Amino acid sequence: MFSLSFLNSSLLIASLSALIPILIYFFAKRRPDRVIFSSLKFIISSKEERKSKINLKNILLLIIRTLIILFLTLLFARPILKTFLGIDSNYHAPTTISVIADNSLSMDYYSQSTQRLELLKEKLKVINSKLTNDDYLRIYTKDSFITSQKFMQGSIPDSLIAKINVTYNPLPLDSLISQAINNKERIPTANHEIYLFTDGNEPITLLDSLTNIKYSIIDQQKEWNNLAANINSSQVVSNNNIKQLSIDYTIHNYGTKDLQDRLVRLNYNDRSFDRFISIEANKSWQGNFTIPIEKTGWQKGFIEIQDEYYLQDNRGYFSFYFNLNPNITIITEETNVSLPLQTMISIFAGNPENIKYVAQNRVNNQLISSTDIFIFYKLNSLASNIQSLLDQLDKDKRGSLVILSPDSDSSVSNYVKSNFDIEVSKGLSRNQYPDWTNTYNEIMQEISSNQFQEMRFNDLVKAQINSKNKSILTANKQPLIATNNNTYLLFFDDNNDFVTSASYPVFMNKLFEKLSNSNLEIKSYYQGNSIDLPKGALVNNKEVFSSKFIFKDLGIYKVVTGSKIAFYAVNQSENQLIESINSSSTIPDRYINITGDLESNLFSESGSFELLKYLLYAILFLFLAELLLVKLGK
Repeated sequence: MFSLSFLNSSLLIASLSALIPILIYFFAKRRPDRVIFSSLKFIISSKEERKSKINLKNILLLIIRTLIILFLTLLFARPILKTFLGIDSNYHAPTTISVIADNSLSMDYYSQSTQRLELLKEKLKVINSKLTNDDYLRIYTKDSFITSQKFMQGSIPDSLIAKINVTYNPLPLDSLISQAINNKERIPTANHEIYLFTDGNEPITLLDSLTNIKYSIIDQQKEWNNLAANINSSQVVSNNNIKQLSIDYTIHNYGTKDLQDRLVRLNYNDRSFDRFISIEANKSWQGNFTIPIEKTGWQKGFIEIQDEYYLQDNRGYFSFYFNLNPNITIITEETNVSLPLQTMISIFAGNPENIKYVAQNRVNNQLISSTDIFIFYKLNSLASNIQSLLDQLDKDKRGSLVILSPDSDSSVSNYVKSNFDIEVSKGLSRNQYPDWTNTYNEIMQEISSNQFQEMRFNDLVKAQINSKNKSILTANKQPLIATNNNTYLLFFDDNNDFVTSASYPVFMNKLFEKLSNSNLEIKSYYQGNSIDLPKGALVNNKEVFSSKFIFKDLGIYKVVTGSKIAFYAVNQSENQLIESINSSSTIPDRYINITGDLESNLFSESGSFELLKYLLYAILFLFLAELLLVKLGK
């Protein structure tokens, strides 16, 4: 019917300290001094009576002091008296409830028009409604929400439960369960119950033989019907000198059913383009939208698939800046540039009026405000005005295209050495075949390294690399293309297989795109990534007070820093995608399944009562008894 246990049983060893008064009594008694009297007849008669009284008082004091030390030890060990009588959840002893709430992304799945996370919150509200002012609640979530931080007395506001959201960067369930078990030593009540609410999507391996953990499966349906949209690439292509946006995308069917006539929508700069697709179960469907670009600016939007089950991966977002008619300034002493380069410039500029030739002696930094792309073509020397312009472009992270001349002087050689770690020498290098490509460079990624192997390069500006840090295409130690701080350096012009190949237009087009947008630093971001922002920056029209802003939600963010406006597309990373749902069999057998029967299992182990109050009363009583005995002894 009853049992006794201790919350801090390791402190029971201190109960041995109760022997101290006994040891003192037997081994540290002071022998009385011997006094010789002339006659003892007046005291012999009372000797035995007084001796018996002193012994009785000392024994009582010994017992009291021993009990005080013993009870103090038990007080810190926190004894629990447990009854095995039936417990009513409405009338129970003070209890601490620890709940592990699974708020991972899979809890955003909709079943019968209700989100799994909302079903979990309903269970939390049931527990919350049963708590008394003597109970405590702690809700452990995967994002360490405020309810995870401490034990809260009594019921908490339902509005706080409503603020629990799915998290993109979840802690493992095993970690949360471990926290709940380890915090058992800190619970403020004698009774402690642990509950786990999950959809069963994550395997659980943690076992504790001394702890009973009850679990409830949120939405027991085993089906996982989900469509996901993913953007493979977003780029600009030219078709008959018309710039077009090309979006390659993939639709995944992670479900077990074949689906017919599902709507796929491209939302591009607030315009919509629709098509219907059919897709088999557990298959993927690849498609493309190609539409004309109407104006210069941010090209942004998303691909969306019609799906009512799991909304997190329904959209794939994109954003990038594109200059439809960039202004190109060519700084050169030549009367014209080579035909292959001139063709690419004309195509990319779109309008001949956007192309301007400037002689070296007329260059100044004011050109920056009216130029999108700078091309330095076969300059024999770098005068101070040219060097100043290059330095300012480098400072602004604008970059440029520099095509070397074989007749350049030491000022050009010094510039190449200090910025690209390459030694330039007089003369030309011929019959060179590329043997190394930096495939990590974003422009070179568009061209297979195998395509370069059969290409012969002639009339190269003779040079030798000291290290490959700045080179992206080399032949032995002869650099062909190098880059640093968005500035691209070419050691060739024409008279080689590359400029007549299909790879050359691809390379130059990607290079011009990068140079025309180089001051915008376009990147891909995923949920949970962060960016550094200056004070006063605005994100979605709200001021940011922290220097580091975290993208917590999916979508397109408008970021305003001073006079600059940028749009950031934020998608799910690959490790955040959920392809299927596991079953509750991933939960160990030792866990107690209370799915569908939560209320009757609440406080079912709450028959324990702490004896702290009674021990305190006993210690106080013993102190008073000791004082009384000492006073009577005097």
